[in-house]
Formats: sequence, structure tokens, C-alpha cells
Amino acid sequence: MRVCPECGEPAGERPFCESCGRNLMRVERLPSREEWEARQKYERKRGLDHDDGPRPAASHPRLVRIARLAAVPVAAVVVVVAVALIAGKSASVSGVTASVHVPSPSMVPTLPLGSTVRVLVSQSYVPKVGDIVVFHPPKGADPATPVCGAPNQGGGHAAACDKPTPGESAETFIKRIVAGPGDTITISDGHVMRNGSREQDSSYTEPCGSDPSCNFPTPITIPQNEYFVLGDNRGASDDSRLWGPVPRRYIVGRVLR
Repeated sequence: MRVCPECGEPAGERPFCESCGRNLMRVERLPSREEWEARQKYERKRGLDHDDGPRPAASHPRLVRIARLAAVPVAAVVVVVAVALIAGKSASVSGVTASVHVPSPSMVPTLPLGSTVRVLVSQSYVPKVGDIVVFHPPKGADPATPVCGAPNQGGGHAAACDKPTPGESAETFIKRIVAGPGDTITISDGHVMRNGSREQDSSYTEPCGSDPSCNFPTPITIPQNEYFVLGDNRGASDDSRLWGPVPRRYIVGRVLR
């Protein structure tokens, strides 16, 4: 019988522990909303078993809630954050700020492993090149080997991916926007050439090394309402190079620094 390393209880055969909801297959990624809620239910129950009485409910149920879960991909910085929009309503135009923990190295050196950042969630936010954002990737980012919507692009090809697969993943990532709608890019040694000019990235990127995703010499153009995102640790980041640009509606918010 498989036992969960997190809670020590029977884990079952699913990718997530049936007792506590931990992601057992890829512990580096954030669980789905359903698995996160299952984990919260488990932790509340465990807390009642050890405390003298029930824990008080949140005093302001309309606030955006943040869950601090230890789950991010080794090859992609995924923020440990779950944003619950109450009663189907988004954050106000002025925005809501939340603190989130970064437990992955793929945004090094900008966001060190174990650091905490603030994220602004706002309807009025307009993404721009250089911003670091929290977002849901396309579903092509979910498999262990990411999938591009264009069969001759992405990993193993001369062009980075400019066509995401349909659908929004439940995972939550954090990356830097390096190109926006209408921009044409190539990638050399991990550096982005955008509209003929090299990205001024010397102050925030790590060398790409020998990773095969460091070079995509064939130009691609970013579709309208989509944004191309990369990790600053270019040799250790699972990002748009492999699964494509991120639609604007998938972006949760901007990291404040």
C-alpha cells in the first residue's frame, strides 16, 4: 500500500494523495483547485484533532484568499498561490495584493528560492514586456513533456512555440513577460531578440547553458491578446518556449517589487 510522504496516510493510486491532496507525481506543481480544497479540508480536520476547539472562520470572506502550498516545477517557477474569487466576482479595479512564497529556482536570480513576493490582482492591469506575472498556463504545460499547439514548434524544433494548446491549466506559474501581441522573436543562448533588438537581460538572467531549449533561431510572431513568458533562469525553466504564449485572460496578476 502506497503511503503519502506528507501525511503518512494511505495515498491510493491517484497522482494526488487521497488523504491530504498532495501532488505525488509532480510535487513541484500547484494542485488543482479541487485538490487544494481537499487539502484544506484535511488540514482543518487535523487541526481540530490537536486543538482545544474549532478554529475561527475568516473575518472577511470577500477577500481574495491565498493558499501557501509547497508545489512548483523544477523546470518552472510556479507560485504557491491559489486565488479564490468569491461569488464569481473578480478583484476590484483598484486591485487586491497578496503575499506568495516562491519555492522553485527557475526565476533565479530575480526571485530566490524560498523568497516571498507580493502579487497585485487587478482588472485594470495591462501586461507589458518586463513584468513578472502570475498566471495559468495553457493545458499543454501539464504533461511531463510539454505540448505545443503547432506540431513543428517547441522542444526539439527550430522555432519556439507560438500556438498554445486549447484550454487553461489549473496549474499556477510565475514568469517574466518577454514579448507581447504582434512582437516577432527568436531566441539565442537563452536571450530573446524582439523585433530585431536583443533583450536587455544581463541584470536578471542566468546563463542558459547547454539546455536544448536555449536556441530557437526561426522567428515567431506572438498572436493578439497573448504574451510570451520565460523564467529568468533560462536553462531551468519550463515556459512559453515549449507550450506557447499565455492568453491575457489566463494572467492572474503582476508581481510587485
